[in-house]
Amino acid sequence: MRSIQYQLNGVFLFLSCILFAQQPMAVKCDFKSASTYLKSAIQEANMELIATIDHSELAKDHGLKMDPTHVYLFGNPKAGTPLMISNPMLAIELPLKILVWEKDQHVYLQQQNLSTIQSQTLNEQQTLDKMNTLLNQLVLNVQKKCIH
Repeated sequence: MRSIQYQLNGVFLFLSCILFAQQPMAVKCDFKSASTYLKSAIQEANMELIATIDHSELAKDHGLKMDPTHVYLFGNPKAGTPLMISNPMLAIELPLKILVWEKDQHVYLQQQNLSTIQSQTLNEQQTLDKMNTLLNQLVLNVQKKCIH
């Protein structure tokens, strides 16, 4: 019983670090695999992948070299639209975003920091909690798949 409690405490500590510090998470797989796992996790969460911004390809189009860097925009219109209806300024923050990038042959994921949204939607804490949980789950899902 005590072992389970220590494991749960570790998980909660880990999640709180993600939630509040918003630190990038290193994953143990290549960029292409991490991106594939993230797209799969988004789909498995019944979210819509709205767009992928390939910064490295855009840089290449202008004669610049950049390590692979993609931003994935995704969401659920049933959750996000009511927030934007009540506060149109939230449209700059939504849909949700996760960045995947490679630097020095290491791959990282960075989830969106929802503190800006939180300060503007005091009446929607439950929805924001669900969004934070979803972002955490997606990043952890990719990390788990990269380990196996």
